[in-house]
Amino acid sequence: MIPKLLTTYKQWVIWRYEVVNDRRTKVPYTTDGRKASTINPATWCDYDTACCAVVAGKGDGLGFVFTKNDPFIGIDWDHCINANGLINTEVYNEVKAVDSYAEFSPSGTGIHVICMGTIPRLDRCRGNDREIYNRGRFFTMTGNHVEGTPDDVKYYAYESLDKIFDKIVTKKEEGVVKPTAFKYTPITTFSSANTEEVFKKCTEGKNKLKFKKLLSGNIEGYPSHSEADMALCNLIAVETDNPLVIDYIFRHSKLMRDKWDKGRNGVSYGSLTVQSAIHSRFMYSLRDILEAEDD
Repeated sequence: MIPKLLTTYKQWVIWRYEVVNDRRTKVPYTTDGRKASTINPATWCDYDTACCAVVAGKGDGLGFVFTKNDPFIGIDWDHCINANGLINTEVYNEVKAVDSYAEFSPSGTGIHVICMGTIPRLDRCRGNDREIYNRGRFFTMTGNHVEGTPDDVKYYAYESLDKIFDKIVTKKEEGVVKPTAFKYTPITTFSSANTEEVFKKCTEGKNKLKFKKLLSGNIEGYPSHSEADMALCNLIAVETDNPLVIDYIFRHSKLMRDKWDKGRNGVSYGSLTVQSAIHSRFMYSLRDILEAEDD
């Protein structure tokens, strides 16, 4: 689940896998197919636009750009997850110490943390399979949350970045990587006690007829099946911001199809649709608050 705070910034791009200098890399693009730049805001877009572009197959994933005008820092650990999905113990402890939102990389072999604050040191920003940036770069975003870390972006814990910088400038030690029991497991299961309550609210609320129509698989009045999918998720998101509940109810509707679980690089069509619905709920709530303050 992409943190809500990040979705409020118009600093999103999409990216594609390309071979550059005989190396497979991720290249940022605009949603209309042009190369994007990490220093040109005109090539960035809002979160919803980027999501729609990825769902439409225009890119392999979502990317968030760091700039000098935002409070964000991105920390990247490469090659820290083995073939069995187990996270290196040392890296996991570093991730936990930062105490902010963490997610798995598209390949499932790395971890990204997004936090707020200022870079404490400028000696080096890359080394020993670790990178730290706060501007002029973009991070791929999957929403595959690392269990045990906060759901949202927070100010990093005191001294945690200094210790990571020490690892960056220290020669990499050779030896056996000791994994932990924490695994790379994107959210695909349901575990919420309030689903029946949410479902009841949807079937009895002011949009109950529209909800029941979509639940039955009737997409009449919608330009495509995808718009109907989005509409149903939006209706459920009115009653909850729990992505597991939205996903569970959608899967038990007659709109459910194989496309829901298909996607690229660990980001499925279904997860993007659910995230967009939750983001829309958040933005509408924020707009209501702002309008109330203006009255």
